[in-house]
Amino acid sequence: MSRRFASRAAALAPALACALFAACSSEPEAPPPLTASEAEEKAQVERLVALYQTGDPTWPAARDEALEDPRIAELLVQNFIRAMLRAHERERAGAAMVGSWTDFREHQAQLAAMGDASAPLLIVGLRADDKVVVALVKDTLVLIGARAVQPLQSRFEASDSPAERREILSVLASIGGVPMIEVFARYLGDPEWQVRGEAYLSLGRIAASFRSDAAARARVRELLARGFADGDAFVRRQAVKGLAEMADAEALALLISRYARAQELRLSPEERQDLLQVLRRTTRMPAAVRVDEFEAWLARRRGAGS
Repeated sequence: MSRRFASRAAALAPALACALFAACSSEPEAPPPLTASEAEEKAQVERLVALYQTGDPTWPAARDEALEDPRIAELLVQNFIRAMLRAHERERAGAAMVGSWTDFREHQAQLAAMGDASAPLLIVGLRADDKVVVALVKDTLVLIGARAVQPLQSRFEASDSPAERREILSVLASIGGVPMIEVFARYLGDPEWQVRGEAYLSLGRIAASFRSDAAARARVRELLARGFADGDAFVRRQAVKGLAEMADAEALALLISRYARAQELRLSPEERQDLLQVLRRTTRMPAAVRVDEFEAWLARRRGAGS
C-alpha cells in the first residue's frame, strides 16, 4: 500500500512542501475553486475529523476504511499534518491553550497510526527550511517505524540533495534494527562526502539497537573499518566516531590499533588529534592525564590484546 501513496506524494511533492511545510521561497498560489467531486471529498474528510475531535468510538474503524481511498487518505493525512504543526507552533510561541501539547502528541499518534499513507507525505517535510519542522517530521517518521523504511529508501534514491539524503539517513538510523545494516552498507558509497560521513556515523549508532547480536555487531565493525580507506578525511573521521558509538571492546581495539599505526598510515595531524580525542572520550580518560601517559596506557592495552 505504501508504494501507491509514495507515487502520489512524489507527484505532489513541490506543492505539498510549500503548502504543508512552508518549504518554498514564495507565497503559494491561491487554490482554484473546488469541483463538485473535490467539495464532496473535503466534506467527507471534515466528517471524519469531526469523529476524531469528538472522541467518537467509531473513529478508528472509519479512519481505516477511509485510508482505502488514496485521495481521501491524502487529504486526511494533510489535515493531521497541519493540525500537528499548528499545535506545536502554539507551544513554541508560548501562547498554547491548556492541553495543546497533548493535542500535538495525539495528532502525531494518529499520523503514526496512518503510517502507510502518512510516511510518503511526511518525507516531503524533510525539505522544509524550518529545522523545527524537520525535527517534528523525523520524530513522527521514527514513530511510524518499519513502515516508513521503504518510502524513505525510495526518496533517498531519487533525491539530488545531499542535505535531504543526510536527513533520511538520520531517520533510518533512529528506526534502527539489524535489517538496516545492509541498507546502510549501500549508502557508504554515496558520491557526496557529507552523505558518506553521515552514513558511517549513523551505522555506528544503529548498533545500539542490537547490543546482544554478536554477528550483526561484527558486520557493523567490518563496514565501519572500511571507512578508514575513504579518500575524504571527514569521512574517515566519521568512521572513527561510528566505531566509538558502538562502545564495545572490539571497536575500541580497532581504534587503538589505528592510533598506534598513525605514522605508518600517514594520518594527518588533524586526524591523529581527532582520533586521540575520540579514544579519550571512549575510555573516559580524565583530561588531566597527559598525552604521553595516555599513549603509554593505550600501548599496554593493545599489547594485552584488548
